[in-house]
Amino acid sequence: MFLKKKYYIAGWEIDADNPTDFLVNHCTDKKGHEFFCQLQSGLIVENTSNDIYTIYKCEFDGEEIIKEVKYEQLEIPNLNLNENKIFLLKKDSKGIHNIGGKIPENLILPHYDNMKTPFQYIGTISGGDPSFKWIGIDKLNIIYPLCEYGNNGIYLDYANPNIPIILNPETFYDSSPNPELDSNRIEFTQSLYSTTNKLVAEDFEDNNDLLLCGVPLWYQNPEMPRCPKTGELLKFLCTINSDPEIKIVGDRPNLLFDDYLIFGDVGHLFVFYQPDSKVLFLTAQW
Repeated sequence: MFLKKKYYIAGWEIDADNPTDFLVNHCTDKKGHEFFCQLQSGLIVENTSNDIYTIYKCEFDGEEIIKEVKYEQLEIPNLNLNENKIFLLKKDSKGIHNIGGKIPENLILPHYDNMKTPFQYIGTISGGDPSFKWIGIDKLNIIYPLCEYGNNGIYLDYANPNIPIILNPETFYDSSPNPELDSNRIEFTQSLYSTTNKLVAEDFEDNNDLLLCGVPLWYQNPEMPRCPKTGELLKFLCTINSDPEIKIVGDRPNLLFDDYLIFGDVGHLFVFYQPDSKVLFLTAQW
């Protein structure tokens, strides 16, 4: 029996040879789709038979969303997508999430001999927020080596959430030496955040105070990380922005050109998580 399906997709950079992972991580509801179409673009996926789909690219022209065919007669076996709700983290003095702040006392940052720069504490997402209940832990402490530009994405094992372990140390083999960073820890001023379901494209664009959650908006090629322990697709958690308001506490180390939280060339940190295997993936784009 033929079952008609229609899916709304945030973003457009689908690989026709391997579309499923992109569709799984970028499927959203109509509201999220309209939001993305105003920021970048989106897709609508409809089947013409059980496993044969037409994919439409959708863009906002300033007045309405215009739809045109991107792929016809594309075979995608057994496609059954769940919607990822798009929401935002906004700066809020009463929020329960934070970017910056003192490193938690019980958090031990990982180290690998081939790394040329240390991990830094970036912030914490609270599992007590209903929007993040799916992570399955009370606190997810996000860490990242800010000046490690050579890595191709970092997988961390959070089986013990206070002692994350590097799962792909080979990503640091091509790092550039920087002896000043051997043990240099940086603290940033703290900004608190709360979640909001208010999606207004004009408010979001070029606004460091709003962090995207639910579906990633890519600035370079999309990345679809899979857990190195289980092979399962990781779920997008949030994007963390470079932010001139989140300042370095104390003197700026010589290793940095700027005195605030910055990823590469004023970029963004993309955070993914798999709650069953407790694996976190981080990659920066700018």
